[in-house]
Amino acid sequence: MTLLKYFWRRIGGTIFLVWAALSALAAFFEFLRRAGDHDAATALLLALLATPRLAMETAFFACAIGSAAAPRRADDSHELPVLRVSGLSMAAVALFAAACAAPVALLYGIASETLIAPGRAVARAVREEGIAGRNVWLRDGGDFVRIGEVIGGNLLRDVVLYRTDGTRITSIVSAAGGEKTEGGWLLFAGEAARPGGGEVLRERFDRRLLPLKVDARSLSALNERPRDMSISGLARASAALRDSGQNAAKFTGALWARLAGIPALALLAASAVWMLHRRRRLSAPPAALGAAAISGAYYFGKQMSAQAAVLWQTPALNLLPLLALTAALLWALSRHRDFQ
Repeated sequence: MTLLKYFWRRIGGTIFLVWAALSALAAFFEFLRRAGDHDAATALLLALLATPRLAMETAFFACAIGSAAAPRRADDSHELPVLRVSGLSMAAVALFAAACAAPVALLYGIASETLIAPGRAVARAVREEGIAGRNVWLRDGGDFVRIGEVIGGNLLRDVVLYRTDGTRITSIVSAAGGEKTEGGWLLFAGEAARPGGGEVLRERFDRRLLPLKVDARSLSALNERPRDMSISGLARASAALRDSGQNAAKFTGALWARLAGIPALALLAASAVWMLHRRRRLSAPPAALGAAAISGAYYFGKQMSAQAAVLWQTPALNLLPLLALTAALLWALSRHRDFQ
């Protein structure tokens, strides 16, 4: 417990200071970005509403930089050499650093679940944006649907249904709009066109039921950006899209990446061991730069994995950065079992 208090004073405080500084800097740049389209008060409010999401992104860098710079300073002040003599191992330092990052991981989860989605909703209201999606594509078996606008998950405008036989389009149904009913989507003011006898046969209708499997929850999810959704919201969206036969890789991958980010924070803090070996006589600033490179590599891998997961429809690819970070940390600990 005494050692944990020591490392918490050394590492935990530094992590939170770095986190606060990076989050404030990110919020300032967000304010500058918004200031071009809004007055100063509105831009400031939008930047504040985006701060929880920005803080979640900067947490990865704060854990690595704070946990590398603080022990490096302790080593320079000859505090760690005393602990070395008492038998402190590299694995113990990594464990204590990870423990110091636990509160950050907890706050990361809380912000993800309780702050991001409400902040996005308030930002929409401030910017007078409706909860609507545009040019949404859906798949229903072998047929395809393009929806010009989705309003609230229950109303549609400018709907076009392309019916196919698996190889070619057999008919096109277009409608001015539609609404959700118990039996499916009720289209109105539309026209059905299909080839016949060398010409296009057209049939107008006032109302026609379209028994699509997709429900209002799925359409509502398609209106959202995964980064603005909570963990539970991502889970619900993924389940709703899968149940309705849609491609849920984007939302499922975002869910996996968000959950993987929680242990990644502790592992990035533990990565400070890369900066503590005696042969590397680094001062605190170079150690912080090295940690920034490690966290930057993780963050870059996180973004690339998210793109690959959507492209190849394999959400598990979002776990690759976490697995790579774990492997690198284990290799470092196995190579440098002590500080000698």
